[in-house]
Amino acid sequence: MTSPKGVKGPRKTMPLDPACEAMLASAVPPDISLAEFRALERAHAASLRPFSQPVADITDRTIPGPGCEIPIRVYAPFASRPHPLVVLLHGGGWIVGSIETHDVMARDLCVALGAAVVSVEYRRAPENPFPAAIDDAWAALLWAAAEAGALGADQGHIAVAGDSAGGNLAAALAIRARDGGGPSLAAQLLIHPVVDLAAAFHPVASPLYPSRTAMGEGFGATSDQLQRYGRMYLPDPNQARDSLASPILAEDRPGLAPAVIVIAEYDPLHDEGAAYAAKLRSAGVPVILKRYEGAIHGAFGPAKSSGLPQHAFAETMADLNVLLSARRTGVAV
Repeated sequence: MTSPKGVKGPRKTMPLDPACEAMLASAVPPDISLAEFRALERAHAASLRPFSQPVADITDRTIPGPGCEIPIRVYAPFASRPHPLVVLLHGGGWIVGSIETHDVMARDLCVALGAAVVSVEYRRAPENPFPAAIDDAWAALLWAAAEAGALGADQGHIAVAGDSAGGNLAAALAIRARDGGGPSLAAQLLIHPVVDLAAAFHPVASPLYPSRTAMGEGFGATSDQLQRYGRMYLPDPNQARDSLASPILAEDRPGLAPAVIVIAEYDPLHDEGAAYAAKLRSAGVPVILKRYEGAIHGAFGPAKSSGLPQHAFAETMADLNVLLSARRTGVAV
């Protein structure tokens, strides 16, 4: 396994976007307990309902998993068949989040991409630590690929997507698909991803990722929170060396799906995302890196919002459509 090279921390070139300032008013308190954090989920999901977009059909069901039945929610687009297929992994530090908290994001992806979306409710830590979440995500990806035809999708146009911890799982799925004989992925969308869980066991002031210090508090997600959640997910520090936990430590070789990686100026994870983009490019993987100045962790959509979060979503969907179209037409990106 190879270690990432250090990257320079982000410069404060732009003031906080007004929409991001508003988001900070409802940011999760840094010292909140897990029980309190989970209690906020229902209210968070309810607050997003006004942004909900209609889709052609929604089906809730379960599929067989390695440890239990896995709840999924399948969104069908109005677009004609066959359409792309996206497997969505929700964020929430591996400890919170659900298909309910990411219902609006799933709908937005379905509409923007004209794609079927399979949103996965994987098992969460600390009750189910690593590798439960990635194993559930893998089972869902294999199910989605096998059922692509029934879902009206093209098996050759499957993408994985996720935000924050979900971005970690999406990146890990792309690696597992490459190395484990999984479906050939058309794209991976990584939104503010965690890609190096070894950082959960290092001092926050690590020279490897300066943004964990420079942006480590005062901008919503904090470095202390990221460390705490990472340690809940990985009770054994040695597991952080597994590339399915820390995708940035995966072997440098081609074959990974083309990536759209979204990073935010005022995010402790800014430098990890930038380093992962550089690593993929050095291995010959096509990468579109989107850096949004004035943005904080989580400033991505909804599509019906306004300001920078809406702009970031719309622009990123255009780029992801480029990758999906390139796979359909065989054009290099």
